[in-house]
This record gives sequence, C-alpha cells and structure tokens, in this order.
Amino acid sequence: MNINIPMYYYTKHYRFSISSINIREKVMKEFSKSLQRRISEGKARVYAHGDSKIKPLLTFADKLDSISDLEELRGFANRRSILQVDLPKWTEEERKAILWRKTELMKATRR
Repeated sequence: MNINIPMYYYTKHYRFSISSINIREKVMKEFSKSLQRRISEGKARVYAHGDSKIKPLLTFADKLDSISDLEELRGFANRRSILQVDLPKWTEEERKAILWRKTELMKATRR
C-alpha cells in the first residue's frame, strides 16, 4: 500500500519546526539567566547535587496530627476535588479520624 503524505506535515509541523526549537532554546537561556540573577541576589536557594529537602512521607495519623487549622484540614479531607485528581476515596475509619480531628481543632479555637 503506497500512501502519499505531503512534505508539509514533516517540515511545517509546529512541534518540529525550526522556529519552535529556536523559541524553546531562547526560553531556556532566558530562564537560566533569570535563575542565575536570582541566585546572585540571594532570592533562590541552591542545594548540592543529590541533596533533598523534601519531607519524608507521613503516615495518615502523623499527617492528621500535624494539621493545625481547619482550612488545612479541609484541603486535606477534600483533596480529590481540590486537586482534581482521581485519588482513592477515604475509608470509613479515615473519615471518622478526619471528623474527630475537626472536632479537636474546633474545640481548640473556642478556648
């Protein structure tokens, strides 16, 4: 089977055109300059290669204990709708724990 596809699709496609490559390189150079400027001004943090400042994963109970206000708890409890990501639903025990933490926070704010 012989299919004739015009050369236009190979040479003028926006993802593969020379102009889009040049724009991408230009953006990377500008980003690099911007990053270097921020580092020299002290507005950007620099870490050694391989260094990670990410907090370790918390268990569910540890995460609930670390939440200190109702807005943060609301964001944690409604993570599926807020992040708009298909995450697993809370189990019944987890729902009860979230509601319990909510009552604890509400009691603490009343005092």
